[in-house]
Amino acid sequence: MRRFGIVLVSGLGLALMGNAQARDLFEGSFTSTDPISGVTQSASAGRNNLMDFADLFTNAGLKSTLPGYTPISAATASVSLRGVPATLSYAANSPVLRLQIPSTGLDISFNGATRDQSQDLAIEWVKGEGGAELTRFLQQAVATTPVDPVAGNPNSLMSQMGASDFNVATGGGFTAGGRSDVAGGGRFDLGARFGRYTADGFDTSVYTLPLGYSYGFSNGMRLIIDTPLTLLSTSGAQSYSGSAGVGLRIPMGVNLPESLSWALTPMMRAGGVGSTELGAVGGLWSASLTSTLDWRAREGTTFTLANMASRLETMSVTISDYGISYDLTNYMFRNGLIATQRLGELAGRQVSGSLFAVDTRFTGDDLYVKAYQEYGGYLTFGDPVTVAGMRLPIRLGATFTQGDNGYRGFSVNLGFTF
Repeated sequence: MRRFGIVLVSGLGLALMGNAQARDLFEGSFTSTDPISGVTQSASAGRNNLMDFADLFTNAGLKSTLPGYTPISAATASVSLRGVPATLSYAANSPVLRLQIPSTGLDISFNGATRDQSQDLAIEWVKGEGGAELTRFLQQAVATTPVDPVAGNPNSLMSQMGASDFNVATGGGFTAGGRSDVAGGGRFDLGARFGRYTADGFDTSVYTLPLGYSYGFSNGMRLIIDTPLTLLSTSGAQSYSGSAGVGLRIPMGVNLPESLSWALTPMMRAGGVGSTELGAVGGLWSASLTSTLDWRAREGTTFTLANMASRLETMSVTISDYGISYDLTNYMFRNGLIATQRLGELAGRQVSGSLFAVDTRFTGDDLYVKAYQEYGGYLTFGDPVTVAGMRLPIRLGATFTQGDNGYRGFSVNLGFTF
């Protein structure tokens, strides 16, 4: 009999270890000196949009920040570009804009006929004209800051692609565990998730809409199609990402005790992310293999051991005039344990509770968060409830995330399946 499923997950997240006020993504300390009078003045300014911050280096932008500035003044700004320290400067009586990023060894000059034209050249460099030099900066951002949407942190596309493979392989549409496999036929999935995360003074809100379909064959195999969409909001700057994965969950017909069942799930996935506000775009592809071993320890108690290895590699993409290459290759290892216990009944409905712990680690190119852990639990009300004419089991859950360099996050989830 054909069955259709839909999973809806929503949550309320709290920033842990929160700051009174989040850092700006782009900020600087500006100084200008008039070459005639010798008068020096200083000011600070920050923005959460790359183009808005770049406008501060036009003549009009510098004048608004430093009222005594003139087009021939010497001007210097010690800046943070999404957390990467840099210096931008104009020498007195010169239109050349100089960019220095000490951590990468980059020292680049943009030589326009006017300072505004030099600023235009710098924008084109950021959008992709920088080539290998720009790639060096992006790799530094991935390695030393928690907010790059392509890689380097648990909410980046790289991490989320691997986590999506793991979750669908274990049957957890919105969190580890919670498999609700159908013996045969198809099931559609729709979900939603909200989380809140913080690191190094930056706050990130995450909104995810998982979309998918799976089909169970009579031989026990299950085709999986998974297409999550995500919106990240970091200090008010938004990034949009999505991926599409295809896999096959294969029960392993080996001589195991009746209390054990084992399955392997190979998956291929491709995705993309873009943010004109952050000045970051990128594509990735991945290949993963996940093993899930279920042990029915006794009546009503099940333990699931899940292990995944994935290879992830960035691809060059062009989005909204941005054509950028990150040139990253990483391997992701994700291992988790889920314990599920039947708890009894509540209001006539069967209730089970699950606790899980998942450890994620990366090797390969340098990342800001190379390892992180997720801990949580959820309740599943197995007997369906009629909502808007649909019979929906209910699941409630919460997840805490901690990782390298003080990365922290917390989310609360609500799920329905039918």
